[in-house]
Amino acid sequence: MHKLDFCSKLLMIFKLLVQFVLFELSSVLSCPTISSHNCICDKIENPTSRSTWNLACFSNNQTAIELSVVIDFMPNQELKVECVSEKLTPDLFVNITGISKFQFLYCQPDYSIYDLLNQRSVTKLKYQSSRNLDLHLFDNLLDLKILDISRNRQSNISKDLFVKMTSLQILNIAMNDLEILDEGIFDNLRNLSHLFLSSNHLATISEDVFLELNHLQVLSLSKNKISDIPEGIFHNVTSLKVLDLSRNKIEKLPKYLISTLSNLLRFEIRHNLIQEIPFYFFNNNQKLEILDVSGNKLNFLASNVLRSLKNLEIFRASNNQIKTLPADVFSHNANLREIKLKKNFIHKPNTLLFSNNSLLKTLDLSENHLGYLESKFLYKQYNLEWLSLASCNLLHIAEDLFRFASKLKYLDLSDNKLDEFSIKAFEHLPNLEHLKLRKNHIRFLNTSRPFGVSASLKSVDLSHNYLTQISNIEWIYYPDLKSLNVQYNKLAKFSIPVMYSSEAKVFLQNNIINTISIKELKFAKELEKELKKTSEIKLVAPLFYVFPNPLTCDCDMFEFYKMLKHGFTVDDMPSALFPVASNLQCFNPPELRGKKLVTLQEEEFRCAVVTNCPHTCYCYRRGGDGKVIVNCTSTQMTKLPEILPKAATIIHLENNQISNLDFKNSIWMNCTELYLANNTIQSVDVKFPPKIRKLSLNNNLLTYLPFSFIHWIERNKDILVSLSGNPYRCNCSIDIRFDLLHNFKKIMDLESIYCTDPENTPCFMTRNICFKVQLILFIFAVIILSTFILFTFIQYRKRRTK
Repeated sequence: MHKLDFCSKLLMIFKLLVQFVLFELSSVLSCPTISSHNCICDKIENPTSRSTWNLACFSNNQTAIELSVVIDFMPNQELKVECVSEKLTPDLFVNITGISKFQFLYCQPDYSIYDLLNQRSVTKLKYQSSRNLDLHLFDNLLDLKILDISRNRQSNISKDLFVKMTSLQILNIAMNDLEILDEGIFDNLRNLSHLFLSSNHLATISEDVFLELNHLQVLSLSKNKISDIPEGIFHNVTSLKVLDLSRNKIEKLPKYLISTLSNLLRFEIRHNLIQEIPFYFFNNNQKLEILDVSGNKLNFLASNVLRSLKNLEIFRASNNQIKTLPADVFSHNANLREIKLKKNFIHKPNTLLFSNNSLLKTLDLSENHLGYLESKFLYKQYNLEWLSLASCNLLHIAEDLFRFASKLKYLDLSDNKLDEFSIKAFEHLPNLEHLKLRKNHIRFLNTSRPFGVSASLKSVDLSHNYLTQISNIEWIYYPDLKSLNVQYNKLAKFSIPVMYSSEAKVFLQNNIINTISIKELKFAKELEKELKKTSEIKLVAPLFYVFPNPLTCDCDMFEFYKMLKHGFTVDDMPSALFPVASNLQCFNPPELRGKKLVTLQEEEFRCAVVTNCPHTCYCYRRGGDGKVIVNCTSTQMTKLPEILPKAATIIHLENNQISNLDFKNSIWMNCTELYLANNTIQSVDVKFPPKIRKLSLNNNLLTYLPFSFIHWIERNKDILVSLSGNPYRCNCSIDIRFDLLHNFKKIMDLESIYCTDPENTPCFMTRNICFKVQLILFIFAVIILSTFILFTFIQYRKRRTK
């Protein structure tokens, strides 16, 4: 006994070696030549399968060279012939040997296939043509096991066509135009195991048409026009394992239609007009594993209709009109792995409906009228991985609904009326990967871990809800998240979160987002640095899809603008990416509407400040540096404003009628720049704000500068002053003051300051005049002094001589 086993193993190894050698030889065989045709041969290398030879043969036409036939073949495997213009002749196949599987596409040979191939054995044949099938076309194909004549537009096939094909095992006549099957057409095909008749126009079928097919295992009659089906049509095909009657017009199932099919494993009768399944219809089909009755008009399922199907693994009854389900309808089907009841009218199902189906992996109850599910509805669903409760009018999710479904990976709660949900509902789902909550009434996520603590979570769909913010979520709990969809919500101010998953995509389109903040990114900068240092995985910045949204291009958007313009990275690692950022447009303020965000200038980013802003002025905070600016230019003010926004730093009061200055009020404490040009100020002998660094007094009515003003400027080393355009009366006294300021280089427009007396004389020229006057006075004083000394000396000498 052991010797026989050893010999059989040796024989098997030898066969494998022979096959390998043949395969290697076939790959180096030269392309066959066809002496009667001009052919171009090329070898096509296919990494997923064996190499294929391609022959393109041309006919010798007197007017032009035309492609006549294309032949693809694998040595020792299969040959495919595609005809273009020329009819086939046997000389084409003389040098092609070692092949028994053939395909003929669009060919119309004048020979039988047997003669065309030089009387060689054919085991597999696919023939596709638009003309009627000639009875003699398949003569002498005694070894044929597989025949495919689908897509031939045949309206009728002679019952004599298959008479001599007694070895045939697989027959495909699908996708033709058959309206009737002749009696006895399959009588000689007693070895047939697979028969495909789908996609024809069959309306009626004879009760005896499959009478002799004792070995038939697979029968497809789908996509025909069958309305009535004889009760005894399958009584002799007892070996049948797969029966497909889908997409016909069957209204009623005969009670004993499949009663003899004790070996049936799969029965599909979806998309017909069936209103009920007879009692005990499946009594003799204990081996049935797959049953699909979807797309019919069933309005109920009897409690005993599935009772005998102990081995049933897949049950599908979607797209029916089922309103109620008996509590025990699935209680005898402990091996069920999949139940699909989508798009029915099921209302308030029994709490323990699936309590005996603990092997379930897929459950689809979407598009029903469930309303509310008790906490024990998923009792004992220890193996459930895929669950859809979409469009079920759910108002609430019980906190412990998923307590027994810890293996759940896919959960769809879309298109319900959920307005909030508790984190406890998802705490029992550590393996959850895909969560769909689109089209609900969710307004807020009331916890930092709203989707539980599933580290496996890959996608969350919250689109078409009423969310106003998602900024408090701690994304570190979802390191595998790849997709977050929050489109069509009510998000207004969005803070870009720090995402810890690689290549995450966040979809934010079609909200009401007006402001995008990067505070969280900045805050997490150091954390990201550490994450990059310690992680072996190279993180890829998340993608945030923002366009379209009604962005407000003000100071609050300035940081985001800078990030788009110049980038925001941590150790050369981008923190966030925004595809098609160049399309982002401003919706507000009105003067910037329609402009591209990235094309704006920094000074265009402003935020209005309303509190304590003088009613005739415009107050705003500047985005670039955050300074508060008060613009009261050309508002016909006659005195300084009595109120100013807190922290107002830059104040414009140009082009008014202010004449007196008084800065004793504390509202001026933060002022650093003050512009008072084009007013009626006559004196600057006042105490200016302590933090001022830039002062404009151009075009007022100043005639002189008091020493107190000069000393104040001298003490403030960083101050800059503009003083031109005033009617200064230039004399030596004012010249000294200007000269002092000039030395300290604090007057920005010194050379533009002119005197009215002398008229239109630049003030710096008065220094030359004053210098000459001073020099003359000095010389005159020296002369007088010298004369006095000389006179005194002379008088003294006269006294001595006396």
